[in-house]
Amino acid sequence: MPPKRKKPLRPDQKSPRSGLSPVKAQKSKQKSPPSKGKKRSPTKRLTKGKTSKSKQCAAASATAKKGAIVETPKKGRARSHAIGNSPDDDDADPPPKRLRSNSGKNEIVVVDGSVAAAASTVLYKSQYGGRGGGNEDNDSDSEKRRGKANTVGKRGSAVESEEEADVIEDIVILSRSATKSGKKDDDDDDYSSTNSGEKEDENDDAYIPDGLIFSDDSDCLLDVDSESEDERLRSSFPKETRRRNLLPGGPQPPDLSMFPESERQSVWATYKQARKKYTDEERQRRLKQQRGYTGVSGDQSEQLRPMSEVEKFRLNEGQIFQNKDVLQLRIAEEANLRGICIRVARSTNSILSVVGIGFYVHSTVYENSGWHIHQAICREGDDHLKIPFKDVVDPEIVLAKKGYLRVPIKARFLVAIIKDAVSENPGITYQAIREIMKPYAKEYALTESILQDGRDLAKLELFGEADDNVKYAHGVVNQLRALGHEVEVVFNDRRSTLQMVSTAVLYEENMRRKKEKLPALSKAMQKSFITKWKVLNELWLNNIFGLADGPQLRFLTGVLFATASSKSMVPLLQEVIQADGAHSSFGKYTLFSAYASTANGNMAPLAFGLLFGNEDTNNWSKFWRFVMKVHPTINSRSITILTDQDKGSIAAVASEVPDAAQFHCSFHRRQNIVKTLGGGKGTAPLTGLWLYNLLTGCHSMAQLEKTKAKYYPDMSPTALHYLQKVDDRHQYPAARCAMGENICMYGKSASSGVESMNRANSIARERTAVDVLNAVILLIKLEGSRFDFYQQKAWNRDEYLTNRGMDLMEEAFRDVSVRDYRINITECNAFHRITVSHMTSANEYIVTIPMQAQMGSRYGTCTCGKPNTDGVPCKHMVVVAKSSKIDGLTRMDIMPYWWTTAQWRQQYALEVKCPTDITLNTVKSSTPADDMLRYCPGWVASRKKGRPKANVREKSVIDHIQESAKKKKRTRKVKMYCSICQKWNHNTVDCYHNSANKKTTLKEGGGKEGGGEFDEETYKDGEVGMA
Repeated sequence: MPPKRKKPLRPDQKSPRSGLSPVKAQKSKQKSPPSKGKKRSPTKRLTKGKTSKSKQCAAASATAKKGAIVETPKKGRARSHAIGNSPDDDDADPPPKRLRSNSGKNEIVVVDGSVAAAASTVLYKSQYGGRGGGNEDNDSDSEKRRGKANTVGKRGSAVESEEEADVIEDIVILSRSATKSGKKDDDDDDYSSTNSGEKEDENDDAYIPDGLIFSDDSDCLLDVDSESEDERLRSSFPKETRRRNLLPGGPQPPDLSMFPESERQSVWATYKQARKKYTDEERQRRLKQQRGYTGVSGDQSEQLRPMSEVEKFRLNEGQIFQNKDVLQLRIAEEANLRGICIRVARSTNSILSVVGIGFYVHSTVYENSGWHIHQAICREGDDHLKIPFKDVVDPEIVLAKKGYLRVPIKARFLVAIIKDAVSENPGITYQAIREIMKPYAKEYALTESILQDGRDLAKLELFGEADDNVKYAHGVVNQLRALGHEVEVVFNDRRSTLQMVSTAVLYEENMRRKKEKLPALSKAMQKSFITKWKVLNELWLNNIFGLADGPQLRFLTGVLFATASSKSMVPLLQEVIQADGAHSSFGKYTLFSAYASTANGNMAPLAFGLLFGNEDTNNWSKFWRFVMKVHPTINSRSITILTDQDKGSIAAVASEVPDAAQFHCSFHRRQNIVKTLGGGKGTAPLTGLWLYNLLTGCHSMAQLEKTKAKYYPDMSPTALHYLQKVDDRHQYPAARCAMGENICMYGKSASSGVESMNRANSIARERTAVDVLNAVILLIKLEGSRFDFYQQKAWNRDEYLTNRGMDLMEEAFRDVSVRDYRINITECNAFHRITVSHMTSANEYIVTIPMQAQMGSRYGTCTCGKPNTDGVPCKHMVVVAKSSKIDGLTRMDIMPYWWTTAQWRQQYALEVKCPTDITLNTVKSSTPADDMLRYCPGWVASRKKGRPKANVREKSVIDHIQESAKKKKRTRKVKMYCSICQKWNHNTVDCYHNSANKKTTLKEGGGKEGGGEFDEETYKDGEVGMA
C-alpha cells in the first residue's frame, strides 16, 4: 500500500504527534535546550513476536519535592521536564509562590511556563493508574514525535496517588490530597525514577496495567503481513477528530508550506471562506432538488389557515414539513393566534429559530427528510422554562428597541387569499382586504404597509412588470383575435419617437422663455437649439432609444380594440354615440371610449383606444378610423356623435365620419359659458347661461326661433356672440332633430353616459393596471362580465317594456288628464291623424299614430317635437292613448320600440358571446417574447391636458435626464465588504469592531445602561441598531 500523503496543517492546528502548531513547533525546535536527564529504557513488548501498532503515550516519572513545579503549553502534548533542586539542573528557576486552599488537607501549587511533560504524566497516571510504553525500535521515533521529550528528575521524588491537575491557559495547578504519614502507594514505587536501567526494566516487566490486560487478548492480535486493512482503522488510540469536508469537490486546502509564515493566516482564512461558500451553495442546490419528502407530518398547506383551524391543530415537536415556507406559515399562525410579535433569531439554509415573549420554535432541515421541529413552545400552557437562555426575549429590550419584534403576518401570506379580489379590482381598498383577512389574521397583524405590499405582490403575480409585459404585445393581440375581438396595435420607430422628444423639449423651452419674458424662438433658432440639445444628450438618448445603426427598437404607442359582442350590438343600439377621452396613470397613455345606449338605458361599448399622448387630432383620428373600420354603419345622417367640444375630436369626426352629425355636450357647454361669460347658476335673466338653458329646452324649430327672436335683442353683444359662435345644430336638440326625418336624441344632450363609464373603468386606467396590455385585458373582462349580466337580465324579463322603459312611461303618463284637452281624430291611409289642443290655449298640435304596429310599437309623432328630442310620448300622444278613441291603442303600444324588452333581447342575443378567457400569464407561457418592443417613456409626450395638481411640479425632460444620471451614480457594481469582521453590507469605516467606532460609541454613551448597545442581528441586515 503506498504511503498516505500528508495533509498540510492549518496555522492554528496542532500536530497529532508533537502537539504543537507548525509555528510553535519550529520555534520550540530552535530554542529548547537538550535534555540533561538520562533516557528511560524501553519496556518489553506485550506480545511475543509481534510489533505493536498502537502508539501509546510515553509516561515519564518525575521526582519532586513538595514544591515541585510543572508547566504545560496551552493545547496538546509537549516535551516534559521535571524541575527541582537537583545537581543535574544548575540553572533551575526559583520555586514559585504557592497558593494554599482554605482546607488544611489540600495544597495547591501554581506552576508556570517552561516545562510541560510532568503535567501530562500526572494526568495520565491519575486517569489510567499505570504507565504506557513503546518498543525499543520505535523509541527514537517516539522521542522525535514527542518533540524529543525526556524526563529529568531527582531520585526518590514521587507524585502522590490522589493528585489532581488543572490546566488554566499556560499554568498547571496541582491539588494534592494529604495521605497518611509515612505511607506511600505502590504506584509511587513503580514510577520512581532510578539511575539504573536494569531496575527500571524489572519494574516494567512486573507491572500489569489495571483493567487493560485481559486473558483473551491473543484473539485480538493482528497479522502484520496483511495489508488489506486500513492502518488508520487499526490504531488503538482515538481517531483524528478534525472535521473533514463532507461534500466532495470545491476548493481544496492549500499547502501552507508554500507560503511565508506571515501570509498563512490570510491564505487559510480565504480558503475557509471559499469552502464555506461552496458548501452552502452545494447544500442549497441539493435541498432545492428535493421535490418531496416521505414521512412528513403536520399541515402541509401552503396557504394561511383560518384561526379556528389553527387552534384545533397546533404546531408540535417532532412534526416534519416539506419546505421552509410552509414551516414559516405554521409558526406565523401560532404567533398570530396568541396575538404576539416575534423575530427570527436565526435563519440559514438548514436552521430556523423564531423567538418572542414566551415563544420559541427551533427547527433544522435534513437533506432527505425535511424540516424537523425540535422545540415548539408557542401556546399559553407550554413550559417556558424550556426556552434556551440565550433565546429568551426580555420585555425591557422590546420596549427599548423599536422594531425589535415584528408582526408575524408577512405580505406574501396574503397573496393567495386576496388574489381573486385583486384580479377583479386591482385598486381594492385596505378595508376590503381587512374584511377578507378577518378569519385568518388578527387586526394588529394587518398593518397598512403589509396590506399595501400584499396587494402589490398580488398585482405583480397577476399582471407582471410593464417592461417585461410589452415584449408579449403580439401574443396578446393574437390571442384576443382568436377569441373574436377586434384589435390593432400601433408602433413608432426610433425616428418618429425622437421627433416626439424634440417637440416636447421645444415646448418646454418656449414655456421657460415665456415665463422669463424672453422672445419666442424662431424656426431657425428652434432647429439650432434642438440640434445642440441632442448633441449634448447623445449618450443618454442612444441608451433609451438605441443606436441608429444597431437593432431597431419599436415603441408601442397605442392599442385599439372592440369586443366581439359589439359587432352585432352596434346596429341595434340607439343612434346617439357618446365619446370621450380619459387620462391613465401609467405613462401618458389616454383612454378613448365610445358608447351607445341599449333598450334598458345601460351603456354598451363600440370601441376603445389606449393611445400615447393627449386628446389631439392625430389620436382622435386614429380612434375614429378604427371605429369606422369595425362599425361602418355609424357613418349615417341619423347618427349623432356627442362629444365634449374638444377641438381634436371635432376635427377628427368631421374627417373620419363625415355623414354623422356632431353635438356638443350641454354640461361642458354650460361650463364654458360660465367660464367665459359668468352668470352663476343661470337664474339671472338675459345672461348667456340663462338663454342657453331656454334654447336647449326647446323641442321644435318653431319654438326655438320664437325664443331667439324674443330675447336676442336684449342680450349683451358679448353673450350673443359667444352663443352664436357655435352652430345651432351642434348645441340645441331641436335644431339637430330638424335636420331630417327619423332623427332622435333620446333625451340625451350631455355625455354623462360615457363619463360614468370612464369612472366605472377607472381600475383599468389607474396605476393598479400596471401597463397598457393589462389595461386592455381588464377592459375586455369588465365589458364581458357586463355583457353576461345584462344578457341574463334581458332574457329573464317577461314584461313588455324594460325597466327603463317602464320608468319613462310612468313619467310620461303622470299628471295628464283627458278632460283638459280637445281631441279630433281623422283616419288616413296608414295612420290616424289627431288634432290635440289644450282647453285654455289656442295652439293646436298634430299627432300621427300608425294603424299597424312597427317592430311591435305604434309610436308616432307630434308637431310639438318632444317625441324626437326626448324619445318618449309627449302629453298630446298620452291624451290620445288615454282617451281610448283608437281601438287597440294602449299605453304599452304607444311606447317606442327602443324601450321594449324585445329590442333588448335582440341587442343581447343568446348566440352572441363576449369571451374573456385570457391572462397575461397564459400569453407568456404560449408565445415568445420580442425583445425589440418597448413602451414609450412618459416624458416623451407633452404635458397632459387639464388642471395640473396643486403644489406638484411636473417633471420636464431635463429632470428625467438628471434623475437618470443620479440613479446610475447610486448603482453599485461591487458589494461592500468589511475585512475586519468579514461580512457584507458595510465596509471597515462603518464596522462596529473598528476601534475608532467603538471609541465614538463610548463617547456618545455606549453600554447597556447608556442606550448604545450594539444590536448584532440588526447589523447583519446592514443597519446598526442603537437602543
